[in-house]
Amino acid sequence: MDLRTFTVAGISTQNSQTKVRFANDLVSRIKLFEKGNHQNLNMVSLPEPMDKISACKYLLTLPDFAKWTSLIQETLAKKESSVKTTKKTQILTNTTKNVSEEFDNLEEYVQSKELTTA
Repeated sequence: MDLRTFTVAGISTQNSQTKVRFANDLVSRIKLFEKGNHQNLNMVSLPEPMDKISACKYLLTLPDFAKWTSLIQETLAKKESSVKTTKKTQILTNTTKNVSEEFDNLEEYVQSKELTTA
C-alpha cells in the first residue's frame, strides 16, 4: 500500500496520454513537465498533504477539473482497488504466517508427545 502523501495534484498530457499527476513541489514539477513536453498542464496545491485517493477526491470537487471527471474517477477507482488488493494480500500473508507458525507448534508438540510415549 502506498503511504506517501503529496501537496500538489493535477492533470497533464504527454504523448497524447492524459494522466492524473501527483507531486510535492509545484515549481520543480512544472519545470519537469515542461522539459518533458507535457501539455494541458493543470496543477493545484492541495489544502493539506494527501494520499493519492484523497487528492483525486479533492480534484473532483474543483470546477477547473470538471472536464477531466471521468479520468480522475478512473484513477481513483484504480487507486482504491490497489489499496483493497494490498489489504487482502496483507491479510492472506498474515493468515498464512499464523497457520504456518501454528503448524510448526503442532509439529513440535506431536514430536514431543511421540518421544514421551515411546
